[in-house]
Amino acid sequence: MMGCGSQSGTATTPSVAATSLSGTWTGTTTFAGLDGGECLGADLLAFSQTHPGPTPIILVVQQSGSNVTATESSPNNPSGTWSYTGTATATGLSLVLQSCSTCNLSGAACANGQRRDTRLLTGSLTATTDGHTMTASSVKTYNVFASSGTAVLGVMTGTTTETLTKQ
Repeated sequence: MMGCGSQSGTATTPSVAATSLSGTWTGTTTFAGLDGGECLGADLLAFSQTHPGPTPIILVVQQSGSNVTATESSPNNPSGTWSYTGTATATGLSLVLQSCSTCNLSGAACANGQRRDTRLLTGSLTATTDGHTMTASSVKTYNVFASSGTAVLGVMTGTTTETLTKQ
């Protein structure tokens, strides 16, 4: 017979971060890889290998329970922002890209003289944190088109790693 106040079953780990992740996080992002992308992907990969970074980054997080919205930007490109929604756990974030202000390219020149446009398909940011520092991986995938064209010539996926500190 169980007495008053006794518990049965197994303990569960809270799904919400023990410390609120809301606030401004600053740090750096570093190019980690690029796959595909037709002629544009090869040129961007070559450029990134000669300009490896890191680049300053700002992540502003708003958390309500386990729900999170976040905006990411760089002081090097103040007009470019990425907006995410997702969830927080006791040890991290899992975010899906909802929109970006300047993520698509139009008329980008490849080394072979051809011009290409890109359109964002998907993006995500996955992070681990102790509530004060955060390590993240961001993946963004784009369709690549001939400039002003509609036929997809290739798919390009870029990955970056980020190291951030809560301000």
